[in-house]
Amino acid sequence: MLLGALFWLLHAFTVARYLTNWDAGQFALGTVRFDLASHQPHPPGYFLFVWLGRLLNTFTHDANTSLVAISGLAGLAAIITLYWTALALSENRRTAIWLTLLLVANPVFWYYGSIANTYTFEALAISITVWCTVRVRQRRSLVPFLVNVALVSLLAGFRPAIVLASAPLLLVQIVCLRKKTAAVAWGLITAALMLLIWLVPMAYAAGGLSVVWEETILQALRAQQTAVYDLGRISFFFWSVLFTANTTLLLGAAFPSSIVRALRAGNWMLLLPIGVMTAVYLGFHFGEVGYLLSLLPVWLLVTAPAITRITASRTGVVVLAAMVLGSGALFLLAPEFLPKKVNQVNYWNIRQHDARISAYLSAVRAHDPQPTLVVALRGQYLRPDRTVGMYAADDIRTLEYYLPAYALVDLLGVPGRYYEAFQWHYQQLDDRTIRFNHDATTMLVLGDYLHPDVQPPELKFTPATAEPSANNVYQADISGLDRFLFLGFTFERK
Repeated sequence: MLLGALFWLLHAFTVARYLTNWDAGQFALGTVRFDLASHQPHPPGYFLFVWLGRLLNTFTHDANTSLVAISGLAGLAAIITLYWTALALSENRRTAIWLTLLLVANPVFWYYGSIANTYTFEALAISITVWCTVRVRQRRSLVPFLVNVALVSLLAGFRPAIVLASAPLLLVQIVCLRKKTAAVAWGLITAALMLLIWLVPMAYAAGGLSVVWEETILQALRAQQTAVYDLGRISFFFWSVLFTANTTLLLGAAFPSSIVRALRAGNWMLLLPIGVMTAVYLGFHFGEVGYLLSLLPVWLLVTAPAITRITASRTGVVVLAAMVLGSGALFLLAPEFLPKKVNQVNYWNIRQHDARISAYLSAVRAHDPQPTLVVALRGQYLRPDRTVGMYAADDIRTLEYYLPAYALVDLLGVPGRYYEAFQWHYQQLDDRTIRFNHDATTMLVLGDYLHPDVQPPELKFTPATAEPSANNVYQADISGLDRFLFLGFTFERK
């Protein structure tokens, strides 16, 4: 109870006020209009996460609040499950408490428990699976196996990828059971029944099971294109593992013999999900550090013998307490030497993002929707010294959720391609002409920086910012213009 209370207390001060990233925006849009083809949310669907969010919206009236609450509940359940798993493995209450504290303070776990995303379900599912595996090995009972199958199949409705880390340990459970054929049969029946709970309504909402299948295959192909083929991505993998594992690596380095003895004693099974998820992370590399939350509880459980040894003395307790505080500091202090995607996993990135979205929403809402054209920029841009930079964030899907009444144009820096968003509908258009409302009198451009050389002479943008800023908003009067060129596109009044 105290560990759960600590988790909620920490997150009460760090929770995001707005949808934090592209995926969070798509989840929120899915609570309004479920459409896999438009990535609301992105395939394979996250049906239970989105529809439970929709239910909570009835009370909160804000998808971010609803989805963060669900993510937080999954994180709380992961903490409780990991504690009981650590207690079952170590038979030492002090070890279980300190091991769970390392999860609570972990920067990746803390971050994803504070935003509207699904990665805390990775930690929950693998913790449940390890606990059930321990019970199966101890009792050779079919019940923990079926409980594991049922819970993983149900939680897959919140985050389908959790099946990948759990699968090898489910196979271990089958091997440990006396009646293996019966276990497989009952496992398949249990999985089918639990999947039907959410898969049938998701197929109906998506327009058919064929739509779900086709969109999921397309998404998998897109994801596979980002696999690790260059040193830059290998570097990202290295730093993301180092950032996530942090204290477990220190404990492993300090007490290697204890960990090796524990693995030889029968806990070798913990290595299986590590191998599978490392292959997935490298082979598909979805670009999110959150995938490593499927491994973090396993890494922590592997270090349980080291934690038992270090907590045997007062000095060791002080050292372990310093490690817990140091792990939390990685989330609160945002070390700048880390690669971009890893460096974003911190409290200050949440606060900066909240400030930017708040500034954008205030600037846009100061104008009526009908006469206002809003252009969001991403991709590359010219810095003041004419070198090329990259816009810091992709906010369009977040803005689309909060600004459904405004005509939003998303320019991603690809010639002849742009996106339009209006009334929670988002569509790709391959055209060099962008047609805007015939009543439009004001154009707002949201982006870090707009170099004077790319500003059309007929548009007098304000403010004339000399340096890039994360919440810049450029405004121009277009009331007397029926046609103008901007960033390689022809803007033409309807």
